[in-house]
This record gives sequence, structure tokens and C-alpha cells, in this order.
Amino acid sequence: MYLGAVTAALFAIGCGGDDDDGSSLSKQEFLKQGNEICAKGNQELDQAAQKTFSGGPPSAEEASAFVNDELIPNVEDQVSQLRDLSPPEGDEDEVNAILDAADEGLSKSEDDPAGVFQEGDPFAEANKLARDYGLVACGS
Repeated sequence: MYLGAVTAALFAIGCGGDDDDGSSLSKQEFLKQGNEICAKGNQELDQAAQKTFSGGPPSAEEASAFVNDELIPNVEDQVSQLRDLSPPEGDEDEVNAILDAADEGLSKSEDDPAGVFQEGDPFAEANKLARDYGLVACGS
């Protein structure tokens, strides 16, 4: 149950790479690389959550530690990797809105780590925007 809550609270973004010549990626390639970034991040978070919460519901201290030590660094890394990709020409604003919403979720998580488990999903807006754009692994 808590693993599902953790997974739902995540804005996970797959693995990818830089576009070395600075030109924009096609949307298909951006989505492929972005979803790979998120899928990898999701898998890492799921494994950490399984290990951390295998004993049952977390205490507030355990939940806060997980958010601070696992969730926030993982999502920050995913967002950073996505920012390193060159978004498709004409989609820059849409991609930036997704990443900015993820940054807002990170800020909320940093301000109230235990709230990730107790309150609404701090990444709900980022997840919705990501799914709508086609970054389905990032919006899961």
C-alpha cells in the first residue's frame, strides 16, 4: 500500500543523453529518451521503497528520511537529465512547464517530507502534464 503511495507521489523521468550538437530532438526521440530516464528512476525508487517499507507502514521519521534521502535526490536527478535533453522545436514551453511543475513538487517535498505520504501528491501537476505530453513513465 505504501509502495503504491510512494510510486504515485513520484515524478520519475527515464534515462537519456545529451544532444551533443545542441540541436532539438524530434518529439519521438525526446519521448524515448525521457521515458527511459523516468523508467530507470522509477525502478530505483521502487527498489528503495521495497527495502525501506518492507516492515510495514513507516513512521513519520522513516517517511521523512525516505523522502529526503531517496525520493528528492532521485527526482532531482531525473529532472536534471530531462533538462539536459534538447526539447523538440516548438515544444520548449510545454517541456519547461512539466519540469517547472516537477521543481514545485520537489520544493513541496523538501518543505514537508512526511506530507508526501499524508497529503496530496506534490507531483500531481507534473505527472499530469508529463502524461499529456507523452512522457508516460515520467507521469506514473
